[in-house]
Amino acid sequence: MTISPDNSPDNSPDNSPDSSPDGSPTMQHPSPFLQFDDFLSEEAVEKLIAFVQSREDDLTASTVLARNGDNPQDVRRSSTLFDLDSVWPLFENQLHDLLPVMRKELGVPHFSLDHTERQLTVHFDGDFFGPHNDNGGESVATRAMTYVYYFNIEPRQFDGGELWIYDWVDQHGMRLQGDRYQVVEPRHNSIVFFPSWIHHEVRPVHTTATGLEGCRMTFNGWYRTAAMPEVELPAPEPFIEDDPDIVAAILRENLPKFTATGFAIVDTPPEVHRLLAEAYAAGLESAPQEGSDPRYLTSGDPSFVDIGNLGYEVGPMLQSIHEEWSGQELELTAAYGIRTYRRGQILRRHVDRFETHVISSVVHIDHESDEPWPLEIEDHDGVVHKAALEAGQMLLYESAVCAHARPEPFAGEHYGSLFLHFKPTTGWDFTTEELLTRAP
Repeated sequence: MTISPDNSPDNSPDNSPDSSPDGSPTMQHPSPFLQFDDFLSEEAVEKLIAFVQSREDDLTASTVLARNGDNPQDVRRSSTLFDLDSVWPLFENQLHDLLPVMRKELGVPHFSLDHTERQLTVHFDGDFFGPHNDNGGESVATRAMTYVYYFNIEPRQFDGGELWIYDWVDQHGMRLQGDRYQVVEPRHNSIVFFPSWIHHEVRPVHTTATGLEGCRMTFNGWYRTAAMPEVELPAPEPFIEDDPDIVAAILRENLPKFTATGFAIVDTPPEVHRLLAEAYAAGLESAPQEGSDPRYLTSGDPSFVDIGNLGYEVGPMLQSIHEEWSGQELELTAAYGIRTYRRGQILRRHVDRFETHVISSVVHIDHESDEPWPLEIEDHDGVVHKAALEAGQMLLYESAVCAHARPEPFAGEHYGSLFLHFKPTTGWDFTTEELLTRAP
């Protein structure tokens, strides 16, 4: 068995809804995991595949602990076997021997092993498992650590099926799902370990092959403890302050600035505005609450109109506008929205996440309000300006150094905007430690 050379976190950019005012999370920790290649011998892999082939007709639809109102088919789709006594010896000794090592390497506090749960899961074309953790319900609360062994009939005939392991956010002692994730490839004969409280998902599998020839297979399960396992949360990073004004002062003082004032209002290209306006109109009525950060959105959660990948499609269409304005070659790091403010809501003064949210824009789509609702933004000299956007306009701004807010309660029914974030492709490698040493 060898450790995979690329099992380290990839620090992927924001690819799913964030939880802070502009699409940047408040404080995210990369979730620990380990992936090993060549876990079983070739002979053992052959036995396992032969077993699945002999039991293909016994596969049953997987179940899921869905929340009230959720359709299980919208949460998970796969097939499962549980009667695995004949192949369990292929795994039992290795999994038992690796337990103390995995506990130590993954930072899982010591627990007494009650039993090791196992199942065999098969993902055919279109199968998936949405974001979840493995011990979020009463019946699964004693799952302490998860293992997932990948195998398939060679040569592999499917795409997708990656495991996304989400960063986590500590909110009042609760471990919430972050917006960033690390990607684990379902490599044949590899195994992944991670703490069971971590949020993760299985991306959809795509194949044109029939039957088991084109499927993604896993032998997966959980180390169970007799009691609810304790989880130690790391100490907060010193730079992430509870007071956004302290963060704003540090970043404004110490980060480079690229434009004369720090912000500008320009027109959104008509075709881009049309695409966004159509998506906004289609999803506005049914938009759920966002689930945002109460430190910044103190008056309640805005709505979130989910437009799928459309934000990442229009981001490159607008990239040249951001590059021309900033004088920088940029890469897209986040396309968040459509956030929709409702009557009475405000946004506290803040700056954005300095690692990835450097040159940004509020792409305003539409609103219904009794009066203008400007964004108050501070230029590089600290002068506050009120920028009121019309539908079809976008505010370009240096979001990591120009503090911005909406302190006046919104007087209207809805106010919807897409948030785009970019960072320079080179030269932007500042660290928290550097900024702390320069703090005013």
